[in-house]
Amino acid sequence: MVKISEKIKYWKISPGQGGTEWDDWIDNNYSILYNWYDKPYFDKINKNLKDNYLGPDDFLEKTGFTGGVVNDWRSQLKTFVWEVNKEDTVFAYKKGTFVGFGKLGKYYYDSEKGHIRDINWNELNPPLNLQNTSLIKVLGVAAAGTLKNIDNYREEILKITAEIDLDININSQFDNNIELLKQKCQIIFYGPPGTGKTYKAREFAVNFIGE
Repeated sequence: MVKISEKIKYWKISPGQGGTEWDDWIDNNYSILYNWYDKPYFDKINKNLKDNYLGPDDFLEKTGFTGGVVNDWRSQLKTFVWEVNKEDTVFAYKKGTFVGFGKLGKYYYDSEKGHIRDINWNELNPPLNLQNTSLIKVLGVAAAGTLKNIDNYREEILKITAEIDLDININSQFDNNIELLKQKCQIIFYGPPGTGKTYKAREFAVNFIGE
């Protein structure tokens, strides 16, 4: 059985309607919440949300969100931009299967494509069939939305991935160093001149501070 921290959340995300954008996502190492051109308040979301709003509460207030349907487009954006953490595991869902998984990275906005977060996808070939799971009942309906938290199905997910010997506990190359930094409050990179200490320290710093 795969051991994974309880603090890590599981999410499902759909690569376009019916998974039609999956090849594009794989090729470009990203995931997208597409633009809602037919929705009200579009002028308030066709931009980088982190640059234009103080946070999720400010975003919801200024776009007129009052609750309502869980998969409302504003709720989806709030979750996608602010609530999915870089430690969380995200599964790409397509027609009754998980076709890939990974961890979301930096958020940015593209005027042609929409709201984007980087992700280094691990493609599942063959895809992970969910037809005989209780999870499929939630994912196979329109109300599931584009992005959905599937933490309640953690045990089932771990079981079906363990059956095919799939390790979904993805660790960043810097995870061990981050844990060390939290414990010791400092890290010393050492080695002979010209071995990349400065480069690696900068790379680690950028990864550590995230966005």
